[in-house]
Amino acid sequence: RLIRDLCNSNTYQRSSQPNDSNRDDTRNFARCVPRRLPASTLLDCLGQVTGSPGKLPGVPLGASANRIADGRARHYFLDTFGRARRDSVCACESDTQPTLSQALHLINGAATNNKIQGGGLVKHWLAEGATPEEVIERVYLRCLTRRPTPEERDGYAGLIAGAEAPRQALEDVFWAVLNSREFLFNH
Repeated sequence: RLIRDLCNSNTYQRSSQPNDSNRDDTRNFARCVPRRLPASTLLDCLGQVTGSPGKLPGVPLGASANRIADGRARHYFLDTFGRARRDSVCACESDTQPTLSQALHLINGAATNNKIQGGGLVKHWLAEGATPEEVIERVYLRCLTRRPTPEERDGYAGLIAGAEAPRQALEDVFWAVLNSREFLFNH
């Protein structure tokens, strides 16, 4: 009942799009202020949507990054994205400010590309007989819990039509969705 009441509340359902009356209000819940996902949540989301969970130090394969007991255990992705060291219970320990190294890691790093290829979802969906349009829809539903807009569909249709290998082009679409602001931010 409590969760239902929270989810149905006006405050919980506020849009992240500012309007004239709430543009400067960041303290009174007049609107939802977008914030980047914390490092451990982002890593878990990448593993879940790509079907490629990673091995983390001190926990079994596929376990959540939040289950790492030692905040000093080394993990490149978590260190780059500012995870909390867990020296105190204060949420101020984690750094959610975007940095250039984070952007470069997502764009050029192994995290997204290896997870997309390691999970093999695009390859599996194509082997099942899914059309490129169906694969794109599955990627959007899986990553953003919505279907692509007509503009997004049209943009990707041109990319797919001109591709020599549809699988590679569809993996590029998957990569683009994982690097989108909509995926990386809680809004």
